[in-house]
Amino acid sequence: MQQCPNAWADVAFTPVENVKELIRNDFSDRVLWGTDYPIQRAYYKDSDQEQLYLKRLDEVRSVMFDMAFDKLTYINSNQLF
Repeated sequence: MQQCPNAWADVAFTPVENVKELIRNDFSDRVLWGTDYPIQRAYYKDSDQEQLYLKRLDEVRSVMFDMAFDKLTYINSNQLF
């Protein structure tokens, strides 16, 4: 992302530690919220999908400050589209 200023990333399959690194390296303006919901649903059929989704959201939220989280979850997508 440093070499490609027009590149964006989403966090669908990204480990939380990598999300933290993106934010720490000042890419919070180019990261979008994404989920692995279709895959998650296929692999965790017997699980509470809402709880899995909320857990993922909390995990990602825990590694960043509020403004980066706001950018990730809605500000950036509004700017991109």
